[in-house]
Amino acid sequence: WDSDLGLRYLNLQRQAVRQRSVKIRRVFVIGPDQSAERPVFVTMCQRQTEWGIEVRVLAWSSVPITMRHLLKDYIVFDGAVSYEVTPQVPVDGHSNPLIAQTKLVFESSRVLADRQVYAELWDRASSVSVRSPVRELAP
Repeated sequence: WDSDLGLRYLNLQRQAVRQRSVKIRRVFVIGPDQSAERPVFVTMCQRQTEWGIEVRVLAWSSVPITMRHLLKDYIVFDGAVSYEVTPQVPVDGHSNPLIAQTKLVFESSRVLADRQVYAELWDRASSVSVRSPVRELAP
C-alpha cells in the first residue's frame, strides 16, 4: 500500500468516497505469522479509515477450512466486475511480492461467487480499532 501504485489507487478511492459517496470495504486476512498490531499495519489501516474506507481484519485461523481454497486477492466493483490479482512469488523470500498478473472477470456467476465469499469473510472479520493521532499542544 506504500508503493506508487498502491498510493495512487488509495488516492483514487479517497476521491471516490469524497466526491461520489462510494462505499469501499476491505478485509485483510492476517496469516499465522503476522500480527494486526504491527505499527506499519496499524498506520495503513488508520490512513484508510480516515479516508472513509471501512477496514476489517480476519485471522487466517478464523477462515473456515472449507473456504480457505477460495481465498484470493480480488476486488469487486459495483457488484458486477471482479478484478483478480495474482502476486509474484518473491525470489529472495523477504521482499514484498509484486503483481504478476491481473484479470478482469465479467462472468456473472463468478462475480456472484466472489461477492458471496467476500460477504462471509466480512461478517467473520473484526473492525479495526484505530485511534486518533495524538497531537501535542504547544506550551
